[in-house]
Amino acid sequence: DRKFEKYFSELKRKKIEIHIRSVFLQGLYFLDTNSLSEKFTSIKEPLKKIEQLCDENFINKLDLCLAYVSNNSLVDYIVIGVQNKEQLIQIIRSKSKLPKTLMKEVSSIQIKDSKMLNPTKW
Repeated sequence: DRKFEKYFSELKRKKIEIHIRSVFLQGLYFLDTNSLSEKFTSIKEPLKKIEQLCDENFINKLDLCLAYVSNNSLVDYIVIGVQNKEQLIQIIRSKSKLPKTLMKEVSSIQIKDSKMLNPTKW
């Protein structure tokens, strides 16, 4: 959900910290898109595009998601939830750099169904 990105520059000028949360869409990015229930049909295509980018660029989804938000120089903090110690270790070890061309490709992938961007509506 990038609907607030257009305000980032203005917020930074006002010295407001920007915290990003739900980077992994409540873990949905890590699920097999083919096994998602029918209620997620509207987001299967963007999720498959993410999988394809990861496969083509030899990068895992965790690294892709974290690198995408951490490469935004206007973002101050990333808020991440974990279920166990192993997940936390994976996040700490994650790579945080993406080639600019890959950043553009990731930016072009959008989930247009706003209900899918709000887990309370699932």
